[in-house]
Amino acid sequence: MEKLKPVGKMFTKLAHLPPEVSLPFISSFGSSYTGGAMVISLQEKKVLSERQAILSALALSVPVFLREFFSYFLPTALSVLGWALGSFHLCLRILVIGAKVVFVILVGRKSPVQNWLSFCNSGNLIKRGERC
Repeated sequence: MEKLKPVGKMFTKLAHLPPEVSLPFISSFGSSYTGGAMVISLQEKKVLSERQAILSALALSVPVFLREFFSYFLPTALSVLGWALGSFHLCLRILVIGAKVVFVILVGRKSPVQNWLSFCNSGNLIKRGERC
């Protein structure tokens, strides 16, 4: 888990998601149900907005894809479909997950702040005369 921690932090920072999402992201390498339950718990505690929860759920499919790629798709697709069609299928799946990662990053970048609660507590809005 320690080896995966920088990957989770880097991805959540790049997608402007709160740092609390890195733990469900890392947990999804082991169990997608655990990662999803953590995201739901964070949303119920009002740590994540609904938009952040949806983006987090989309991001949780990336570790699941990586885990299943080496355990299911790679050995099965190449042996059953052959080299040409199996390679095409694997490349197509890689492109789909790549598009999903780009989508999460781009939509997450449109969020004005990484974590609304920490932004409010830092006093940034009070300086401009606004309230949280």
